[in-house]
Amino acid sequence: MIILDFGSGETCRNDVDIVYRMIDELAAVDSRRENVVIKWQLEKDPPWIDRDGEKVRVTPLKTGIFTLAYAHAYFKHYWTTASVFDEESLRFLLDFNVPFIKIANKPEKYKLLDKIPRNKTVFVSVGPGFDKETMQKLYPNVKFLHCISEYPADPTTYETGFGHALSYSISDHTAYKGNDFYLYAKYAPYYWETHYKLEDSTGLDSGPWAKLPSELKHIL
Repeated sequence: MIILDFGSGETCRNDVDIVYRMIDELAAVDSRRENVVIKWQLEKDPPWIDRDGEKVRVTPLKTGIFTLAYAHAYFKHYWTTASVFDEESLRFLLDFNVPFIKIANKPEKYKLLDKIPRNKTVFVSVGPGFDKETMQKLYPNVKFLHCISEYPADPTTYETGFGHALSYSISDHTAYKGNDFYLYAKYAPYYWETHYKLEDSTGLDSGPWAKLPSELKHIL
């Protein structure tokens, strides 16, 4: 499975035309050999960050935009889901038929697992050394994505931190050149998550770690 992180409201700027173009350009390069899932980020009150020496708030994705994105992706034969960062976003997402729910690599957000029905699959991003066995005993519906929460991240940090577990899953924040997807090519993970952008994308989620449709076409 390939999970494409379309981000918060940053990359799409909460503009439905950009949302549709993000999905359409993906569909145009997708051979349908892989199971591709579109994932957004839903957060009611995103944090403030430092951007070029100025404190700015991360742009949240509007729920109405997610609803339109979900419908358009369905028309293009894609499943859509989201990472959730708070209970209100989780309750909103649970109204949709999603293949899974995502929890980011933020241990303070893991408490949301108690609010998710046990019949729902949940992907949780975890860092090196995390006690996955204990969490899975408590939450049998959890699957793990191995994640280094740096942007961009160093591929060797993934390899040192996770070793052969990368053949199971990678939440990939590394920056490649063109279509040279080092970790994906070397480990062929069963689950691979990466950020996604367009050529003219701007904002927090569109850094060098995000992949273009023209790059992804080499593995789709």
